[in-house]
Amino acid sequence: MTKGYRRPMALSGWERRALAGLKVRRLIWAAVSFGLVPLVLGGLLTMAILNVGPAWSAMLGHGVHGTFTAENCRHGIDGCSWQGNFVSDDGNDRRDGVEFGSGNSVTQVGQRVAALDTGDGANVYPAGGSEDWAVAPVILLLSLVGLAYWTMKVPVAGVRQYRLAKVRRTHAAAQRASV
Repeated sequence: MTKGYRRPMALSGWERRALAGLKVRRLIWAAVSFGLVPLVLGGLLTMAILNVGPAWSAMLGHGVHGTFTAENCRHGIDGCSWQGNFVSDDGNDRRDGVEFGSGNSVTQVGQRVAALDTGDGANVYPAGGSEDWAVAPVILLLSLVGLAYWTMKVPVAGVRQYRLAKVRRTHAAAQRASV
């Protein structure tokens, strides 16, 4: 018998099932940490990048001035999201089926309010601005921090563990060879 060799122990039925459950949990954890987390954070980052410019322009009052006419209310978690039509003051810019940004003063169907078209593909904003300009940078910052943290905790830590295990194997092989 070689020095340092231990014979594997026989596992009982419940121990085998527990090990199988552990492997399943590790697989689920790997799928979530390598797939779902970066996908969600990347989606939030993309959404924030696309929305920060138009929302900021609306806050500064830049864009095409016009009128938003409310057509219907889509109820959601944060209340009513108004959809309708936007027509610029000069009549050259007409957009149908756009949403009215947050901070809106719309209360009923058919109501007309002053609005700004800042180039956002889906929204027009209240003429006085909205609080969207504050939300988008916060989401942008949080998603960047989350992606940086994930990068340090998952892929970089995995590489470190792999290298450490390789060094340990090399060291153990060198010790066995010297004996």
